[in-house]
Amino acid sequence: LPEGSYTLVAKAPNHGTRTQTVQLSSGETRNVDLHLTRETKTGMSDWENPESWLRDGNWYVRRGGNLALFKVTPAAGRIDFTAQLRKGRRLQWVVGSTDGRNYILYQMDKKFFYRSEVRNGVVNELLKAPLKQELKGYATIRIRISTTSVVHETYDGKSWIPLDSWTEVTHNFAAGKFGFLVPSGDEVAISNFAFYP
Repeated sequence: LPEGSYTLVAKAPNHGTRTQTVQLSSGETRNVDLHLTRETKTGMSDWENPESWLRDGNWYVRRGGNLALFKVTPAAGRIDFTAQLRKGRRLQWVVGSTDGRNYILYQMDKKFFYRSEVRNGVVNELLKAPLKQELKGYATIRIRISTTSVVHETYDGKSWIPLDSWTEVTHNFAAGKFGFLVPSGDEVAISNFAFYP
């Protein structure tokens, strides 16, 4: 290769992508470690009460029931899903749920993204931000959860758009469970749900 800067991207099925930039001098030989981390995907069978999600084509539908929790903990990793609010005012999901009265609540309606902390059943709204794109029937969401941060993005059909990034060292977001909040009378459908620890 001629002298210059090169960006190498390594991809493999069921593995994370790795990117590394290398500067080469003329005639130089360089070894590059592009070791990929295996991603283990889990899906709908790993929900508490998976039978409460009814299959409708490519969608899994939940009607009411309040908290529908994913049973895998710790929840550190990446969660991807497409969700459709079929009945109700807001699409709602939770992170770091330790019980039915303590969790971080995320919500979306057609115009806004919300983040609230629910502590002992008391809701404290922390963020209300306008969406950069209007919610049109469904949303594809990516969530990255670590012990001290939760990052949300939405897919617009071409690229991932940041929704919210929250870092808080006094929380352990990964210790609790992820799930959807589906109040009585609401109906939520999800597809392509995947958790990558």
